[in-house]
Amino acid sequence: MGKWLENQRARPLCVLDADEVARLEVMGAILRKLRADAGMSRPALARASGISASHIACLEHAVRRPRATTLHALALALSGGNEAVADAITAELVDAAGASVAPSNRFSDRRERNRPRRQAKAERLAALVLPVAEAVAEELVREMLVGHRLVPLPERDRRRQGEPIVREPRWKGRR
Repeated sequence: MGKWLENQRARPLCVLDADEVARLEVMGAILRKLRADAGMSRPALARASGISASHIACLEHAVRRPRATTLHALALALSGGNEAVADAITAELVDAAGASVAPSNRFSDRRERNRPRRQAKAERLAALVLPVAEAVAEELVREMLVGHRLVPLPERDRRRQGEPIVREPRWKGRR
C-alpha cells in the first residue's frame, strides 16, 4: 500500500492541513477497525455500500475528505442494514473526522436521493435479463454439445418417438 499511498498523496484532490490529516487518520483507523470487525474486505464493503473500493482505501488512509452521506452509506453497509446502528456508526465517524467532513453539494445530494431509484432499476433489469440469459446460455450449451456429438439430440428425439436408431461409424476410413 506504500507506493499507492504516496501516489495518492502526491496528487491530492483537496489540500489538507496537518490537523485535518490527523483527524482523518483517526477516522480511517476507526473505519478500518469497523470493517475488520464486520469481516468485510474493501471490495465487499464497496459492493454493499455502493462506494468504490479505491475511495474506501483513500478514506482509510486519510487521503480524501469524506461527506457525511458517504460515511452513512458505509455505516449502513457495515451494520447490515440496521438503521439505528448505522446512525450510531455515522455519528462516531463524523465525530472522529470533526471539521474535516466535506460539505455536501447539490450533485451529491441528488445522487443520494436517486440511489434507491437506481438500485430498484438495476434489480428490475436483472429480473428481466437473467431468465433470458439463462435460456440463451442453455441453448448455446445444447448447440455445442450437439455439434460435438456428446449429446445426440436428434437420436434422443427418435427414441422418444420409437423409431429405430441407425448409427454411422464414427471413424470412417481411419481403420
